[in-house]
Amino acid sequence: MGQISRLLWLTRRAIRWLELAASDGLRQNGDPFELPALPTNASPLVAFDESSQSFAQWNEAGATSGYCRFEQAPSKSKVLVVSAFENERHEVIAHFSWGSWLEDRGKEVADGIWIRLSRPLYQQPWEIPGSWKDLSVACADQGVSLLEVLRKLVGRLRDHGNSKQGWAQRLLLLGFPVPREIGGTAERLHWLAVHLPRLAAGDDFSNGFRKNEMGYWATDRRNLSGSKRVRWLETACWSGEELEGRGRSSMELRSASVVIIGAGALGSCLAELLVRQGNRSLLIIDQEKLEAGNLVRHVLTLEDIGIAKAPALADHLNTVSPHCRIHGVESSLVSLSEEERSALSSAEVVIDCTGSDSVLRFLSELRGDKEHLMFSLSLGAYGRRIYCFFARGLTFPWDEFASAIRSWLQSPSEVVAPGDLHRGLGCWHPALPVRLDAVWMAAVVGLRCLETDLQKPSAYPHLSVFDQTPDSDGFPFLRRLAGPEGAGDG
Repeated sequence: MGQISRLLWLTRRAIRWLELAASDGLRQNGDPFELPALPTNASPLVAFDESSQSFAQWNEAGATSGYCRFEQAPSKSKVLVVSAFENERHEVIAHFSWGSWLEDRGKEVADGIWIRLSRPLYQQPWEIPGSWKDLSVACADQGVSLLEVLRKLVGRLRDHGNSKQGWAQRLLLLGFPVPREIGGTAERLHWLAVHLPRLAAGDDFSNGFRKNEMGYWATDRRNLSGSKRVRWLETACWSGEELEGRGRSSMELRSASVVIIGAGALGSCLAELLVRQGNRSLLIIDQEKLEAGNLVRHVLTLEDIGIAKAPALADHLNTVSPHCRIHGVESSLVSLSEEERSALSSAEVVIDCTGSDSVLRFLSELRGDKEHLMFSLSLGAYGRRIYCFFARGLTFPWDEFASAIRSWLQSPSEVVAPGDLHRGLGCWHPALPVRLDAVWMAAVVGLRCLETDLQKPSAYPHLSVFDQTPDSDGFPFLRRLAGPEGAGDG
């Protein structure tokens, strides 16, 4: 298409858009629902957790206004998360349980007012109100007197010189139900946030009024009306449904209680995949500390050198999702506390990423509280082969595992040339030459196999073997050499 033809096409599209806009035909039933653009993206970002489940709870609660509480997230940018909603009598009607990221390091910094509307907030034809007068009119169109609600509730938010809440104190949330598609049924609440003007306090009361709530409100009313601009803040829904909607594991895997033994290269990559695809609760066990040489194949960084791998990895993963509760234990299996051993015994999925026979022998002697899926994931020499062993039961079947994997480990491809065993000065353990991309491939294969086995359980132990040997051009491709149904194409 030449430049002239392209310009003509764009012009015709623009004219068609204007025709549809003039006839209110831009939004068609079935199109994705989108809110009008906010006139600002001022900080802080206000994050909330609303889903189809909480929407049903809101409908049961019945309240249409009240107070809300915010916590400041431990992030590099300014982020406030909604932690609770109260009705006008200060009774909690919704409390949000965020993950360790906020629970361990967040701090409550603000109170606000919330108002629930019956439909999306906008003014004709399709824009967010820009002034306080426009906002009041848009609320009145839904039968809500904005100024009357604020008059009843702002007294609690006044700063009389003893508040520690600072700039974040005066926030207003306006919520309404939204569908996924235009014309569809509403699925959850969405909240818009407004930074309220400075509320009157102290000696800041209107002339002709006493120093009381009536005098303060007379001042506030002037600031909350007329052509004064509304300061909108950016908001975002951080529910699991929303954040994980771009790609997550099966429900069987996401909802399982998982223990990972081994927080080395393979264990850290697999844990990262699990968390980013929806697992919110992991117990990670490893007794080693992170060394600089680990970084070439590990998800941790220089800031974690000298720190125990398991707790450091847990801290890292807790920053991946606001809903995660990842716990790391610096311990060998033998030295686990009674509580930690109980968590291991009762887990639905136990994953071994150590490549250690002694760990698997220990698991064969540890009797679980219930039948669980046991999964051993390991890499062969140079990372060419991936071994995935699955079993269900109260203990790990060591004899079956050893019998299944023995012939594979004795094959010529698993022999490492002496010159390829890198050994640092004073280092007692040789580091096998395995690249990070091979480790990630093994983690991906392990995750896929784990998901498949949870969805289609096998009643007997089985070993799957995969090969990622490069082709003649040096590009690796994956083949399954063995699996529960028998050998593959190798």
